[in-house]
Amino acid sequence: HATTDPATITAWWSGMYKDANICVATGQGLLVLDFDVKKGGLKSLEEMDMLGLPWSYRVQTPSGGVHVYLKCDDDLTVSVDAIPGYPGVDVRCNGGLVVGAGSTINGGAYVELGP
Repeated sequence: HATTDPATITAWWSGMYKDANICVATGQGLLVLDFDVKKGGLKSLEEMDMLGLPWSYRVQTPSGGVHVYLKCDDDLTVSVDAIPGYPGVDVRCNGGLVVGAGSTINGGAYVELGP
């Protein structure tokens, strides 16, 4: 479920969902690149950083991967599990989601890296 309604959010997080994780809905101007460490994503991130990937809000995943949050056109509709030449990179936009900073899975935390 997703909402921006403050009363609903308060009810959810103070009630039965108080131990739930946070997900961030992508799209509507937000694109997230998910660099999966298990599939070679950190090398892809390094290469994209050298090519000028903007230093924007980033979150380290429990496995050591990285989510890079980027602004995009509001109407961009892309969600793919691969970028040719860049292994281990998932793209999430309209209709997608990522787990947000502050969440934990199996004891591992999603941690803000910055900027």
